[in-house]
Amino acid sequence: MQIQYSYRAIDKEFHEPWQRALGNVIEHALKPLLDKHTKDSVRLQIVLDRDKIKRQFLASGYMHLPGKKIVSVTASHDELTPLAQMLAQSLFRQAKKHFDRLHAQDQIKRKARRERLRELKVRIAAKPASAAHEAEATRMPLLSKLEAVARRELAYLRAVGDVPRDYPTLRDVVDEAIVQAEVEWQSVPEEKGLYALSSGN
Repeated sequence: MQIQYSYRAIDKEFHEPWQRALGNVIEHALKPLLDKHTKDSVRLQIVLDRDKIKRQFLASGYMHLPGKKIVSVTASHDELTPLAQMLAQSLFRQAKKHFDRLHAQDQIKRKARRERLRELKVRIAAKPASAAHEAEATRMPLLSKLEAVARRELAYLRAVGDVPRDYPTLRDVVDEAIVQAEVEWQSVPEEKGLYALSSGN
């Protein structure tokens, strides 16, 4: 996790105790949750301020999570250690809510993908056996190219946070591309056309 600290109207003597207090509580309360759900480095921006009237410490946290989500929380307290605990607990709750929502969306997407593949396989089964054999014989030499393209695209989509790290898998993407190509198969095209058909381009 990358943590960036900023300060407003805070004496330097409080900087190190604040970073130590927050770092300790994040290590125990938040890091296990993040490690469970993402391999990507999570960026956390922390701003420590002080209320000019009440003289309380005010803390704000902005955490960048997978799925292009930014979690924003605030807390206030007279002392740094309780403030760090409050802020970390708020970050934990918001992050857990986000990951639970992503998980629910993933389950819906997986169910829809399974149903779509079943429908496509029914359409393939209705084709003559000769067409299926012809399609397989033509696409097999191109399978490694298709896997390379799918691997590269998945890596990019995961890096920018458009898809979770564990779904869809490379096998999911390749299988769906192959089934889609077999459904649309008419006759033996030239290699470039087959590759475009298999990769969905």
